[in-house]
Amino acid sequence: MTEVGQATARATPRSARRWSLTPVGLVTLAGVVFAALTVVFVGLDRELRWDEVTYLAQVTPGQPDVWFGPQRARGMTIVVLPVALLGAPLTLLRIWMVLVSSVALVVAFRPWAKVAGWTGGAAALVAAAGWVPQYFAVELYPNLLAGFAAAAAAGHLVLWCRDRATRDLVLTALGVAVVAWLRPSESVWLATGLTPVVVALARRDAWRGILALAAGGFVGWLPWLVEAILRFGGPFARLGAAAGESASGADRNSLIQYLNLVEGPVRQVSADPVLTYRALALLVGLALLALLGMAQRVDAPRRRAAVAATVTAVAMAAPYLVLNAGINLRYILPALLLAAVPVGAGVVTLTGALRRSGSVAGLAVAVVVALVVVGWQGVLARNNSEEIAPLQARARGLGEYLAAEAGGDPCAFLSETQWPEIQWHSGCLGEVIHLDAPLLQCHDARRDLAALAEDGYRVFAISRGRPPAGPGLTGWDVQPVEGVEGGGWGLYERPEDFGPDDPPTIPDPADSPTPCPPSRAPDAGDASLELRWNR
Repeated sequence: MTEVGQATARATPRSARRWSLTPVGLVTLAGVVFAALTVVFVGLDRELRWDEVTYLAQVTPGQPDVWFGPQRARGMTIVVLPVALLGAPLTLLRIWMVLVSSVALVVAFRPWAKVAGWTGGAAALVAAAGWVPQYFAVELYPNLLAGFAAAAAAGHLVLWCRDRATRDLVLTALGVAVVAWLRPSESVWLATGLTPVVVALARRDAWRGILALAAGGFVGWLPWLVEAILRFGGPFARLGAAAGESASGADRNSLIQYLNLVEGPVRQVSADPVLTYRALALLVGLALLALLGMAQRVDAPRRRAAVAATVTAVAMAAPYLVLNAGINLRYILPALLLAAVPVGAGVVTLTGALRRSGSVAGLAVAVVVALVVVGWQGVLARNNSEEIAPLQARARGLGEYLAAEAGGDPCAFLSETQWPEIQWHSGCLGEVIHLDAPLLQCHDARRDLAALAEDGYRVFAISRGRPPAGPGLTGWDVQPVEGVEGGGWGLYERPEDFGPDDPPTIPDPADSPTPCPPSRAPDAGDASLELRWNR
């Protein structure tokens, strides 16, 4: 320390030095802010969704099994294990996920604070203020945690390129492993983005960084590979089966569809996509800040961090924006979190310029704009959470009605919607209904409900529409289910005199060439984006 620095340190009271904010401290503060904003705007009472029930059912005692498809990975089952072992009470589950997500945010941006100082703290605040991370912070989806792990891996790799500390190389590999553990395919895009970064920054030592990426990917993919061999006939068979269950392949412009979701909802394919002028202003503002962070020449570490994160973010977003994959904001969460780094770099550059110029008015305007944007993002998080609430509550209402009707008897059911959630709330074994099929079930169904009926189960069907909802339900006793979202629900019970060949039962594949209706978004190839003042 220089003599001037020593004199300043001696003159500064120890209590003031102890409580002075540092870049790493700002990252920690951002984690607290993230938790607070999520609780205030999103809340802790969101009902469970299909994917969440799928993960929970694997590890919650007493819960019926839910088919764990080839497209899933086991990471989230371990994340939720502590709460699942307690029976997965909803509020505790949401609190747990908020805590895990907030800690993950701090872990993700700490290395960036070490790489580029205040840029890391500003990036953490930018990520914490976004409505999409807040929306998913309470849910048991792997994308947000995978995004935080990707940001941590990228930050530690850039830090290793600067310091060559083995610890950062190990943490890079660990971050990639966590990404692969949660979302195997994301680790491929992450490594694709980080490879040119490490080559450019580490030069002759780049092979060590690439080896760490490969090692982390292998460790993270290993559970998926073992399960692929044991359950799905090998990795290639599992990849093929996963592709068959995905929502990709539709005819649409994915970029336009994602622009349509800037203000929500989190998932939609629209024939008439809209981008409001306020959303356009937000995107332009963030892009300008990111460009400012990458273009400035005042702080080389800041610029290096901004460019490295941008390259990685583009690599992780490309499969969803270009390759016509599924349309859901959670898929691009890793890219959004990485993009917070160049935006944070731009924020630090702008505020530094305003401070150096002595423009108090400019700083005041910047603070007001930032507060307005944070408030707006919170409102979007709240509004989108409230809009999905009735749909999520529907499964609880149907499940509880079904459980009451079953009266504690062994039971099974078919449903045209949300069967895993209804299974969770009813305790009955569920399956998807195929109303157009005479036998009501598909040849690739997991449970034969006629066989369950022979074993003494009461068998039900849940569907909407004028009774009977489909030809296969003719002759079934039906009663209306009142007070459930959407209305028009009927609960059908299979007649007692039906035999093993009567519906619902699994047909022979030769008699049922059509599989269960796939989860596939509609085609919207002719859609064009429209700018409006309001949606």
